[in-house]
Amino acid sequence: MNKLLVFWKKCKKEYLPLWVITVIILLFTFPNIFPDSGPGIDPSYQWALNWLFVHDYDTLVHLNYPFGPLAFLRIPTYEGANFTIFMVFILLLKVGFVLLGFRETQKMETFSETYSFSHWFVPSAFLLVASYFATVDLLIVFNVLFLCLITLQERKWGPFVMASILSALAIFIKVSIGINAMTIVLISVIIGILLNREVRFTISQLLIILFVWLVSAFAVLHHPATVWHWLTSVFHLVFGYGALSLTYNNKVFCLVLFLTTTLTMMCIVSSKSAKYASMMLAIPLFAFWKHAIMREDVFHYFGLVNFIVVLWMIIALLEERRKALVLLLGSVSILSLMLNASDMELYHYKNNKEFCGVANFTNPYFHYHKYVKNAQDYTEWLLLQRQLPDSMRQAIGESTIDIYPYEFSYAAQNKLNWQPRVALGSALSRELETRSTKNFSSGEEAAQFVLMHFEDDPYGGHSVSIDNHYFMNDEPELIRNLLSHYRLAMHTDQLLLLVHTGKEALGKPKMGKPFTVRWDNWVEVPTADHAVVRLKVQSRKSFWGKIKSAFYKEGYYFVEYQTDDGNVYSYRYNPVFAEEGLWCAPFVRFPSDTVSEPRVVRVRLLTDDKKSRKTDLRMSFEVIPIQNGADLFLNKANSQ
Repeated sequence: MNKLLVFWKKCKKEYLPLWVITVIILLFTFPNIFPDSGPGIDPSYQWALNWLFVHDYDTLVHLNYPFGPLAFLRIPTYEGANFTIFMVFILLLKVGFVLLGFRETQKMETFSETYSFSHWFVPSAFLLVASYFATVDLLIVFNVLFLCLITLQERKWGPFVMASILSALAIFIKVSIGINAMTIVLISVIIGILLNREVRFTISQLLIILFVWLVSAFAVLHHPATVWHWLTSVFHLVFGYGALSLTYNNKVFCLVLFLTTTLTMMCIVSSKSAKYASMMLAIPLFAFWKHAIMREDVFHYFGLVNFIVVLWMIIALLEERRKALVLLLGSVSILSLMLNASDMELYHYKNNKEFCGVANFTNPYFHYHKYVKNAQDYTEWLLLQRQLPDSMRQAIGESTIDIYPYEFSYAAQNKLNWQPRVALGSALSRELETRSTKNFSSGEEAAQFVLMHFEDDPYGGHSVSIDNHYFMNDEPELIRNLLSHYRLAMHTDQLLLLVHTGKEALGKPKMGKPFTVRWDNWVEVPTADHAVVRLKVQSRKSFWGKIKSAFYKEGYYFVEYQTDDGNVYSYRYNPVFAEEGLWCAPFVRFPSDTVSEPRVVRVRLLTDDKKSRKTDLRMSFEVIPIQNGADLFLNKANSQ
């Protein structure tokens, strides 16, 4: 009895304050997570990945998408037990983040020695702020960081194995998280080599990484061929992401100030832990920078803001002598980022971030069934707008169907037998597009139906996809294959239902003579009777363009169509896919309407940064005959 009493007093004295602070941080920084889905690009993918995990896991592991098979651990819905598992996962991440943060500052032991202001308030404040801004992505990255720091200090296997497992798990949640976490692990190994020069220990670490990765890959993907297929897909996803750049007029002074203060921080820290942390976070910092600066809307940009806030808080936590200077530089760094974004659309909405309340924790954990029921009711209400007409739903029946390009909420609302293509979203490279194209071929893997939907363009039509791209130019070969192997079954105002057919609608392409044109020059489009006309374009980056795209982002590329009625229509395009062919005829702005469309007589290509591309463009026209009596967008080819 006396031993138990002594043990209780020791725990009360040493660890009770730690757990009280952990609970307080957890309650007041828990994020608002609502497991709903609905129409729109992001909610559609969220539903798709969660639904496939529960109902068709074998298909899920073969998909190529920035999120992996375990995406529900990042973007959960109420499907199956996904939300339950997620709530356990994020609880472990947040508790681990706080405990490891205290562990790394070696404040656990000091609770038994003193309750002085500096020993508990300062690290608690830093961890409170960091935990508030730490999303699931950042919780994973910084938990791995803490575990690697402990490994460097103590040279023990346990923390390193945990870091390896968490980083391997992360890559199957989202590719970018996994790569950032894995780079931290690998850099920690390099630092360990330079510090200790223990060859056996280093070899053991590398073997642990390899073993953990292989076990995780086989556990998640199930088959060696799938592992290799998935790894190559990751490679193409990473290097194809630059095509998704968005236009925003950055404030150069703010970005220079941000970069200067951030790089200065990495040079002025004095404590070993802070130095090692800054080294291990260098590549994740660059990755977050690239992701935010390429996809420069508030939602992606604030991912960088959150990362920088957490980074500065953790460096300040680890730094022993220059905390005030670190906090000063950090404040300037964060404010410069915020000021640069002040003109972004929805900036004030995103920046109006309420302090996370206790209800964010208590509602899902203590009123789980009611919480999930509310999410389900809200989702059902949102999906009502995606109800298909009865005639269309009856025509589809139980046949397989894919939705193009992304509104999978039609499948959710109408309980369709959904068969997704390999590149779940728009392909980010030609290699991924080639894999997806097979899903619209004449083979057994082709879906029986395809439902095409369209977005409103700036000119009053329905002809754009994401980021104001002309909908026929995003994946040229996939579109050609789709139109060749499917015919129109029925349509509504903004939907086309296509059915698979045994006859190919598009014949063998005929290539025109290559020619060279400079940017901003008009090119006459040849006429063709009952045929598709595409313009193949080859352009190359200049040396400056390669540097800029590596450290900043790509320029913006536009194709302008001038029609025979004198109007000009401008759309963005991806230079990589332009090599396959930019669609010129039949020009379609109202895919679901029998209205006669104008003919494109001239096209020209423009860029906002001519220094990034070489002056000459290599072009050739391609004419693809429409055969076997096929119709094409309500026979618009006949009206050209």
